[in-house]
Amino acid sequence: STLTELLSGTTLRNSKKDRPVVISKFFEAVGAYTFGRVRDLFEQYSALSGRMHYMDEHEYHTFMKENGFYTEATQKMDLDLMFFKNNKSKEIDFARFLEILFDISKILFPASKTESEAMQSLLDTMLFTRANMNFQEKYSKFEDWFIELEKPEVVEYLDSQKSMFLSRFKKYETNHPTNGNSVLLESFEKFCKVSGIIPTMTSHAECNKMFKASQRKTSSALRSSCMLFSEFVECLCFISFLYYSKEENQIEGVNSYISQIKTFVKWISKRPFQIQQHHPCLLYTSPSPRDQRGSRMPSSA
Repeated sequence: STLTELLSGTTLRNSKKDRPVVISKFFEAVGAYTFGRVRDLFEQYSALSGRMHYMDEHEYHTFMKENGFYTEATQKMDLDLMFFKNNKSKEIDFARFLEILFDISKILFPASKTESEAMQSLLDTMLFTRANMNFQEKYSKFEDWFIELEKPEVVEYLDSQKSMFLSRFKKYETNHPTNGNSVLLESFEKFCKVSGIIPTMTSHAECNKMFKASQRKTSSALRSSCMLFSEFVECLCFISFLYYSKEENQIEGVNSYISQIKTFVKWISKRPFQIQQHHPCLLYTSPSPRDQRGSRMPSSA
């Protein structure tokens, strides 16, 4: 992968003119694979508030705390000063994020002969070790979900509902210059709000996580910016799995993955998926996916 390809989904609108230099420096220091991993981490945390390409102060400190950067040499106040240095917008982009990592690496690994060596030590001994632990703890369930989605009965059922999913996908798709017909994150969020998935079934932050977790087929250079149709379907299944796994949302007889998908499909197929100009209240007065009274929520049978 080239640097241009890896940056295809990254926005740097608030960068200074010399900011792209640090991106090139980082790319040359760590290579394409590691560059992609760090960018994915940045977007994982910046997506918590829905602005995937910009990290606010809360997301920044969440990242620093969870990945072990609160040390005697880099205390919270020190990291705060780095965040606000020459920064009036109260958020940082990926380039500024890398600048901060370079500054931290020089403080924590002063014996390193070069900036690149210090950065590599930071990644190997701190960032990736913590990140891998956090990923396994928070996202190992996705592997189980992918396995469930590949079972014959699930594949057959989802194929029978293809027209329903496709009608919604096509309403929000765009023709990406590299990836073809796909749905952008912003469009997917809009669909979820219009259909009532947000806030009925999931939060804005969880929606972002499901979007990112479902992107296994999209080119790594385009991850976090768009999803293919198959990923669109899988993402909606993930949302249903997460929703029905919570104790307060459990329904009698809806305890298997296939039954959860069927219950969700019956609900979502009755929901609007285009903006209703004269009925804005639909987003907040719609029946819950676990409300099975009368015709409002059909049973899973």
